[in-house]
Amino acid sequence: MHCQSETFVVDPRPSYRYRVMGNRYTPKISRTATMSGNRDCHISLVFLHSVGMFKETFEPVIEILLKKPNLQPHSGSSTVIDEAWSIECPNHGKSALMNAKDIKRERGGPCSLSDFADAVYAFLRGSPGGHDLVARRLVIIGHSAGALLIPFLAQMEPKLTIHSVILAEPARAVGPDDHDSRSFMGVLSAKALARQDMWQNISQARKTLETFPMMQGWSIEARELYLRNALVSHRDQTLPKHVAPHGVTLACSRDHEGFLYKSLGLDKKVYDLMAALYGSDIPTHLLYDANPIPV
Repeated sequence: MHCQSETFVVDPRPSYRYRVMGNRYTPKISRTATMSGNRDCHISLVFLHSVGMFKETFEPVIEILLKKPNLQPHSGSSTVIDEAWSIECPNHGKSALMNAKDIKRERGGPCSLSDFADAVYAFLRGSPGGHDLVARRLVIIGHSAGALLIPFLAQMEPKLTIHSVILAEPARAVGPDDHDSRSFMGVLSAKALARQDMWQNISQARKTLETFPMMQGWSIEARELYLRNALVSHRDQTLPKHVAPHGVTLACSRDHEGFLYKSLGLDKKVYDLMAALYGSDIPTHLLYDANPIPV
């Protein structure tokens, strides 16, 4: 990789119910003072993943960005990416293992969309590894459901210093009378609850996942990232003893994934918050695929 990574954990308990994990990526060759102009704009990227994914999802993109972290040179000044952060939903990826005991005894239900937003806010304000992210210019990039976290973050107090946001193929914010979108989220929830979630070994999982409509068009690198980070061994999830010892299962359980989709359809605040974001002075950009692969 053209960048180096570190993993940090913020523990905001009891104000927030789970520990929150994130990765920090920095260029291997740092930009020296002599290379930096006085008018350069230094930014920190913050990536937020979609339902069922994990904080390492964006590594292929982050590697490209940090290979040449100076962007848009203009009149002797440029935008400089100092670092990139990727924050994980507490019941996804490696975070699901870290929070397993808290998740098991939690009576407040699985993470909803607003819960995930609270986790991200706690991490950003928690000085992970001593890094004061509150004082930095943040460019927040959210994919799918991750994009819907950004309107929550934009209105939380004390305010974050948000330089701009990028909504990458955002999940649709369901309006008060948008019954079609609400029904669609119900379909996604039902599909999550019905999907296969156990495999005898990682090889079987690899062969099966290659046929998933969701993964059509994925690069080999992206699929391998999924296998390494979205799946965990059966014993990590304390499943019955008769399950194969080398078997794997989803880090984010089907129930939790389905609940997140359901919360997208039931949350009554996100539509108004998204409208408020569009009407704010925060530069907001939309990134989408004009020819998406049908799922």
